[in-house]
Amino acid sequence: MKKILLIISSLIFLLLLNNLYSANINNAYVSTKEGLYLRKCSSVDCEKITLIPYKEKVTIIKFSDFKNTFYGITAPWAEVKYKTHQGWVFSGLLSNESIVEKTNYISYILLTIAVFLICGTVLFFRKSIILIIQKILILIKNILYTPKGELNEIIDQGEIKNKIAVPEKPPVMKNAKQSTSSPEIKINEPANIYIPQIPPLEIRPIGIMFGFLLIGLGMYILKIFIPEHDQSSLISDNMFQTLLNTYDSYENNRWYLKKEALDFLNIGSWVLIAIGIFQLIIGSTKRNGKLAYCDSCEMQVVVKRVSSRWICERCKEVIKD
Repeated sequence: MKKILLIISSLIFLLLLNNLYSANINNAYVSTKEGLYLRKCSSVDCEKITLIPYKEKVTIIKFSDFKNTFYGITAPWAEVKYKTHQGWVFSGLLSNESIVEKTNYISYILLTIAVFLICGTVLFFRKSIILIIQKILILIKNILYTPKGELNEIIDQGEIKNKIAVPEKPPVMKNAKQSTSSPEIKINEPANIYIPQIPPLEIRPIGIMFGFLLIGLGMYILKIFIPEHDQSSLISDNMFQTLLNTYDSYENNRWYLKKEALDFLNIGSWVLIAIGIFQLIIGSTKRNGKLAYCDSCEMQVVVKRVSSRWICERCKEVIKD
């Protein structure tokens, strides 16, 4: 079940990333400072639809089969989509963003591979990873403290003098004769001492899936609502109808948000991404218990939470926070 949840969360995350990057492959930008007219057909004699300002983004749909020369530039016409409008522009006055878009697509591929590697490692080697982390934490804890919660004494050359009381072995007389009638006494076995160990880490598939979903949702909001080059974002006329002060203009049965509303969505999306990253780091693992001092045992023990109370693993009594 845990493997299925991890695979599903990874696929959802990758699908959101794919939607985020795939739409940017055919983007281009107006390179002339005077702007570029969007026309109804591929000719300068065609009717103008609207003026696309400098550095505004357009989405290229297709190119014409012929080329024209304007301002010493020979290039085909391109059918593009700009906001709610669709028409033709001279592609020679569009900036070549192919390198940037290819870089974004390569970044998406690398990120996809990285996500699969991380999820695969967690899926198939999670026991080994948890065991390594557990040993490191136990080693650090045992170096700093004894089971009684006292600091260990560090002596010369970094060696540790542990304060745990272990019975010493009594001396054995080489020439002494042992009685055959007396019962055998085992004097070389160490006493059974309770040494608490930090509970092992456990993977939380729901925490990992929740983190992926938050990051993906934040990126999706950035893609849909937050445009590049301060271009107004398009939303449905059925959304935010009660927020009368948030829209900037109304065109073709669509609302356009004001800059303040875009800034609010921008901040909210980055907050979602930050919470998702924090969830992946902190909430992807859990520990069924912790180390605490027990007054009854007079030592540091492992306590586990049972019905909002901490119970000592050794004496089964309630530990007060």
